[in-house]
Amino acid sequence: MKEEAAFQKSVVTWFRKNYPDYLIFSVPNEATYHSTSKFKALGMLTGAPDLVMILPNVVLFLECKSAQGKLRKEQKEFRDKCKNLNHNYFVIKDLQDVKAILREHLYCEDWRDL
Repeated sequence: MKEEAAFQKSVVTWFRKNYPDYLIFSVPNEATYHSTSKFKALGMLTGAPDLVMILPNVVLFLECKSAQGKLRKEQKEFRDKCKNLNHNYFVIKDLQDVKAILREHLYCEDWRDL
């Protein structure tokens, strides 16, 4: 898990440096393992992705995984719901994954350090 947390931090740092006009934020869902009904009542959702990235006219849901990491059952369910609702969900394992996703979802003039 520490490897995934370090990777997530590097993604956020890189993105905020290169795209300060866009938004990226974390969904602190690691607490769901120890959550009470209060947190769930407030909207905490097991399986929600690690990061949400908001670009012009598109929102991306990103799940950070180590090279060997796999989605848990709840994460697969969240991914499938996103796809059924025509939203973008990606599993990212390195910064190259993030750059490829941005190339796909940004106009050429918005590419920075890709």
